Amino acid sequence: MPAPTLRRLLLASALGTGSTPANRRALELARRHGAALHVLHVLEPAESFATVRERLRALLGQGPQSPEHVDDAVTRDARARLAESFGHEHTPAGPVEVRVRSGTSAEQITRYAADIDADLVIVGATGGETARGVGTTAERVVRRVGRPALVVRDAEAEPYVRVVVGVDFSDSSRHALQFAAALAPGSDILAAHASDAVFETRLRWSGASDPLLERYRAQVLDLLGQDLDGVIGELELGSAVVRASVRQGAPTKVLLELAAITRAQLVVVGGAGAGGIEQLLLGSVATHVMREAPQDILVVP
Repeated sequence: MPAPTLRRLLLASALGTGSTPANRRALELARRHGAALHVLHVLEPAESFATVRERLRALLGQGPQSPEHVDDAVTRDARARLAESFGHEHTPAGPVEVRVRSGTSAEQITRYAADIDADLVIVGATGGETARGVGTTAERVVRRVGRPALVVRDAEAEPYVRVVVGVDFSDSSRHALQFAAALAPGSDILAAHASDAVFETRLRWSGASDPLLERYRAQVLDLLGQDLDGVIGELELGSAVVRASVRQGAPTKVLLELAAITRAQLVVVGGAGAGGIEQLLLGSVATHVMREAPQDILVVP
């Protein structure tokens, strides 16, 4: 398959104070790839009226204000804040484009990404935190958007040079590996496969000896390593240096361990199906990695 290109990036801005990690990462990637950067802030229904009504009354006067009046003022305020953050920023493709829309975040981000045919959607990890540390907005966007989505945690915005990619031999994971190589050219990428060794348990139940199990495990890992080398060899991976690693264990555990060992800045996983990972179960590898990894996470459908 041809190597992906990054021409249009979409940053879903939460309008936090100062330069957020997601803002910095979006600008770094846009400048590095010569891509156009679009910034979208979505005014949720509560944000557009009830939540900020009191603050706006202080600005507009203490008299009663209609919902429409307040909504217009909130939209103008959001545009002004976006312009303050990005109005002076440029990428090789030109000035940063800023937009404000009203509605639910995941829906509006998905629609705008489709409108501009974004090659990558970038969101911050915070915003309606879940118990495991990924904002509910970020998770909903990744589930729904149906295109590569980067969840940014790291406050630093240095170019990615150490990357771990989960490869399960599906088309999605192949695409994830190729996209990671395009996103981080020249980086050191570890393509990782986790083997659950399903038949090992059955062999143990049947009374197989430990030496036999060890031979079986070694053969399985060797064959999987050959298959993984084959995947790496068949893809266009540009200037990235890609190494293969096959380990026994649960996929999420293996990916998180390898990311810690290699001090990876980015962990990449494939989604499932043509509509992104909207239908993934809670126990899926992509969902668990997205919730548990301390690094930036890229999910590629």
